[in-house]
Amino acid sequence: MKYCPDVAILSDDEAREIAEQLLHDIANAVDVDAAVNIYGLFGDDGRDSMAINLHVVPALTEAINRYKRGDRSPQTLNLVAAGKVYDDERRRHDGQATANRQRDANERRAAATLPAPSAGVAAVLCDRSGLLDIPLPADAEVLERSDTVHRYSTRATTVMELSGAYQHQMIADGWTYDWRCSEVDADRTLLLQTWYHTSQVFLRPTNPVQCVNIIVESRDEAISVQIQELFDEDMPEP
Repeated sequence: MKYCPDVAILSDDEAREIAEQLLHDIANAVDVDAAVNIYGLFGDDGRDSMAINLHVVPALTEAINRYKRGDRSPQTLNLVAAGKVYDDERRRHDGQATANRQRDANERRAAATLPAPSAGVAAVLCDRSGLLDIPLPADAEVLERSDTVHRYSTRATTVMELSGAYQHQMIADGWTYDWRCSEVDADRTLLLQTWYHTSQVFLRPTNPVQCVNIIVESRDEAISVQIQELFDEDMPEP
């Protein structure tokens, strides 16, 4: 029997009706193995399993509670067996979801880590007159300067090389790189927006915590560096 029909979204009444039929078939199966097989048909189908499980799981939980109170009727044993299958599947699913999240985080962290700059590129950041003592290229010329934003032009190197130099120098200076809120794939930014740039967020464990966003961009063959101090309302979303 197919317990999840091919419809876009089940209504609550439809889900309850299917759940009641599923529970009836499990409880009245000829033995525990047959009950597990019936529940397996539902689990494998899965189209609207979440909506149906809202009605199935409480009944399975109640069967387990009856079993703990001493109920050993065939119907209860069948439902308990299905409940154990559900618990095993939930643990497996949760474990897989956790592993997937960790894998995705590791991949994003790796993608957000730029290679160490060459000695020549690293030496470019030799001026300490930037906002919050953040280094600047030696040839930096002021384009904009306010209490929280400094912007400079430079011809020192490329966007990606300068971005890599900033990432490694900021970490060496004691800042923590927040890769979750950063974007260092300049090719991707060019596709999503109208200019080629990277954006890197760094935090320093002071009291209060200091946070900056360093944007290195290229427009009309000119490279600029923007250093912006961030506050809670300015923080980009991961």
